[in-house]
Amino acid sequence: MLSDSQRMNGFTLLELLVLLAMLGILLGISAVASAQWRSTTQLNNFLAELAYDINVTRTSTLSTGQIRRVRLVNTRQYVIEQLGPTNTWVSLKTQTAFKDLLLLSAASAVNFEFSTRGSVEARTQTDQITTNTGIKASIAGQPRQINVTALGIARRE
Repeated sequence: MLSDSQRMNGFTLLELLVLLAMLGILLGISAVASAQWRSTTQLNNFLAELAYDINVTRTSTLSTGQIRRVRLVNTRQYVIEQLGPTNTWVSLKTQTAFKDLLLLSAASAVNFEFSTRGSVEARTQTDQITTNTGIKASIAGQPRQINVTALGIARRE
């Protein structure tokens, strides 16, 4: 038998197993919270990029004199297009979110066409001109909106 001076101090196997179980539970909880945070962040970034792309498209139209538009394809995708020499739209950029995000209705603007005079024409899915230039979205149940002014300047609300 070992004397007190020879006995090694340390943790028992049971103490180590309890510690590992507690760490596993904490890691499981943090993984779920991290996944939700990552999802929300990616969707917020998609909306921020959409607003940025609308502003850049407006600026590019004014600086190059070539008509461009931002078209909301569906609830998770938009395309930036330029009017080609044969009056057909040529895709410049396509951006897709990983899940449905945009709230589109029949009255929602889905095409934002920028003129070289510095204005924007918003059109619905049926190609009707509309004054409803707000792009609505929902992230984790929270409403978000991008407002596009008559001059084509986009702001996140």
